[in-house]
Amino acid sequence: MEEGENQEVKEIMEHLGVRIQSLQKGVYCEHPILNSILCERKFLAESKNISYKITLGNDLRLDFLEELDMISIVGNLLDNALEAAEKTKDGRYVECRMYMGNEEHFLVMEFCNGYVVPLLKDKDRYISTKRDADSHGIGLHTVGKLVKKYAGIMRVEVGEQEFSVKLIFTIK
Repeated sequence: MEEGENQEVKEIMEHLGVRIQSLQKGVYCEHPILNSILCERKFLAESKNISYKITLGNDLRLDFLEELDMISIVGNLLDNALEAAEKTKDGRYVECRMYMGNEEHFLVMEFCNGYVVPLLKDKDRYISTKRDADSHGIGLHTVGKLVKKYAGIMRVEVGEQEFSVKLIFTIK
C-alpha cells in the first residue's frame, strides 16, 4: 500500500475510533478495521431502532483484501441495508454473516435487510430511491467493481420484503 493510501486509512480509522470511543466497546472480531465498521453501524442501527445481527465465523481470512476495499465493501453494504431497513415499518432488521466455506478456500459475506420501497432497476444496476438520487446509487456498483477486482462473485436477491447481497471470494 502506498503512503497516500496509508494516510487515508489512518484518517478513516481515526474518525471511526472517535465514534467508537463514545460507544460501549463492542467486539465482533480481532480485525480492528472490520470490528470498527461493525461497531459503528451497530450504533447507527440502535439509534434508528433497527435490529442488527452480526455472525462471524472463526478464523476469517481477510488478509487478501486491501483495507480501503474492505471498508468500501462492508461499509457500503451495511449503509445500504440500514437505509432500506429504516424505511420499513415492520421487519426493521439488518443481518450480516461472514464465514469461511469449502474447507476455508472461500470467504463468504452475506448481507440481508428488510425493505418495503419498490426497487428501481436500470439494466443490471439498482437505482437509488433517495431524494438526491444523482449523488447516490453507486454503492452496489462500487461493491460490484471491487468484487470483480478480487475475482469474486456477487449475487443480489430480492424477495417480497427482503433484500440480500452475497459475496464469495476465492482464497488462494
